[in-house]
Amino acid sequence: KLRWRVTLHEHSADLQIDIEDTGIGIDAQKQDMIFKSFQQEDSSTTRNFGGTGLGLTISKQIVELMDGEISLASTKGVGSTFSVKLHLPLCKDRTPEPYQQSNCFNGLSVALISNKQCMPDNFKGYCQHWGVRCEVFEQALAFLGSLASLNHGYDALFIDTAIEDIDYQELESTIEKNQQLNKTVLVTLVDSPQNFSGHPQFSMNKPVITEELHTIFEKIRKRESLSQNQTKKNNKASLQIAKFSNISILLAEDNLTNQDYARVIFDHIGCHYDIVDNGLKACEKFENTQYDLIFMDCQMPEMDGYEASLRIRDIEREQNREAVAIVALTAHARPEDRDKCLSYKMTDHLTKPYEIQELINAIRDNLPADKLAQAKQQQAALAAAPKETSVQLKLSEVVLDMKKIDNIRTLNQLSGKNILGNIIRRYLDESRSTVNEVVNAQQQQDWESLRKFAHKLKSGSANLGGVAVAELCAMIEKAAKEHSEESLELVNALSCAMDEFIAELKKIEQNSEELPI
Repeated sequence: KLRWRVTLHEHSADLQIDIEDTGIGIDAQKQDMIFKSFQQEDSSTTRNFGGTGLGLTISKQIVELMDGEISLASTKGVGSTFSVKLHLPLCKDRTPEPYQQSNCFNGLSVALISNKQCMPDNFKGYCQHWGVRCEVFEQALAFLGSLASLNHGYDALFIDTAIEDIDYQELESTIEKNQQLNKTVLVTLVDSPQNFSGHPQFSMNKPVITEELHTIFEKIRKRESLSQNQTKKNNKASLQIAKFSNISILLAEDNLTNQDYARVIFDHIGCHYDIVDNGLKACEKFENTQYDLIFMDCQMPEMDGYEASLRIRDIEREQNREAVAIVALTAHARPEDRDKCLSYKMTDHLTKPYEIQELINAIRDNLPADKLAQAKQQQAALAAAPKETSVQLKLSEVVLDMKKIDNIRTLNQLSGKNILGNIIRRYLDESRSTVNEVVNAQQQQDWESLRKFAHKLKSGSANLGGVAVAELCAMIEKAAKEHSEESLELVNALSCAMDEFIAELKKIEQNSEELPI
């Protein structure tokens, strides 16, 4: 638990912060020792908890430099409470940060679905300070039940994806069909990014950070006149006309949700790309690879985006390379944040969470002139050419639904065997021959065999999360029943979709646990 208390005086304030845990606790005789360098409560070589023994020493030095006190109250086997007391002068001249200003979002109305302890209270506290009307529901079904008597709309609906009374995908589908919510922006609160495969307009990682939530509200206010359906149509239309198959992009981003979000967009626009999870890896990639554009998250482990950008500029000088555009990715939207990014030799600034069109615009605005000209020429050629890819544009943008994969991965834990790896290998072996059967059946216009093999491939692909492949197979089934010539176009599209799906499955197979089959 984290608690704080502020006592204001005329020219100063007393701040006390208490951090309480329910861990192993610390013996009374050893409590003074743990504030000394390289000392731990358990110093044996077989201790269960690691660390250098410097964290509390550094904390104590920082607090004392601020003329404060740090103390400990602990009971062995029960837990500990660390307390920090600071006496701070009031800063009269400092302009409050945007997120510190009260009533800055007067008129907005939102709802939160979450049964997590503390989250509703904290969330309502933010809303109350900013002037946002907020209603909290502990269950999704309770929220849906309230819609019948709802006499006002919501500007946004925040959903904790850990809800248990209804499947998130089902909830999202129900919300999209509800006319009362057609102007409501959907925001998900995610604590397991790798397990989430929804399609909200915005997504936030838990715990909720004040500045990030303020940025979300700012975006909601700017787009309040757009309905949810209109926004999704506009995004999809933009993606259909934005193709950059001639460029190479490096994304440095440690958040898995943000990686997946960008990956879908990169795949759709057809560019080549690499994704790394810290600045050090970004520099290593850049030393040996030419990129047309870099997207750089500012806050990352190992090496942050600021230091990585400076290092990339050093590499360019050392290798006599032309400067590549570096677009900063940050949750901070203030002018001074943009100025900071530019001072670290970055080229542009994109505020997270960003929309699909915003990312595409950033690509277009920061590409070298020759690359942008090539992309425009390619797009013009595509527009003039026969619509051979119309089928593909109707497909889902989701190549792989990780929720299906995670469901199978659970069997690994229950059985102690690599069930997932076994299923993927079997699918890869069988799907190759099944795809060949589909192609042969179409060429011979053997409609019954085409329907049968497409159905077989659809079932296996859907079970492994192959959304786009399963959709194509369903369309081929329908075309086979109607003896439609469109089946040729669909089968050609299936080959491309299978290549992408198989590539993703092979990555998962390689990373699967080393367990017996």
